[in-house]
Amino acid sequence: TNPFIQSNSKERSRYLYFQGFLQMKVQHFDLAISLLNEAQDIAKSCNDLQVLKRLMWDLAHAYEEMKNFQAAFNCMKMHSVISTDLLVRRNTSNVTEIHLHHDIALVEQRANIDQLSGVYNRSYLESTCDEWLKEAKPNKTNVCCIVFDVDNFKQINDTYGHLAGDEVIKKIGAACSELISGENSFV
Repeated sequence: TNPFIQSNSKERSRYLYFQGFLQMKVQHFDLAISLLNEAQDIAKSCNDLQVLKRLMWDLAHAYEEMKNFQAAFNCMKMHSVISTDLLVRRNTSNVTEIHLHHDIALVEQRANIDQLSGVYNRSYLESTCDEWLKEAKPNKTNVCCIVFDVDNFKQINDTYGHLAGDEVIKKIGAACSELISGENSFV
């Protein structure tokens, strides 16, 4: 008679499942099967696989108690199908989550790496160095920063063109990355 249970299909299915489960405990298997079947119909219409899986398990046991082994077998078969479907959905969800984490990492990398030089950009430098300086002060450790300039770079662009200048920048980035590596360092 509860209006919420009457108006909400999933809740009605779960309510009927619980009633059927209780009837099984007191060994009223005919009534239990009737309630569980009604709950199953509603759960199917709602595509509530978690409840359906439990329903199939309990229905199989109720039919088994009533010596209806064919119906028990069919319920266990349906339980297996639903379990497999849930496993596939969970695995698909996990794969999607892994792809999402990978995509986020790529976006972060693109946001922090200069596309031309292949080294970290100024924004990353500033935020990371700020963190290092905050950590260094109370720990009384040092932070070292090396800054250099390519002399007469404009002449390279003017003489050989911007594509050649781009190649020089790439080579300098690669050379610096080979020389400076380690857990607490970056170019």
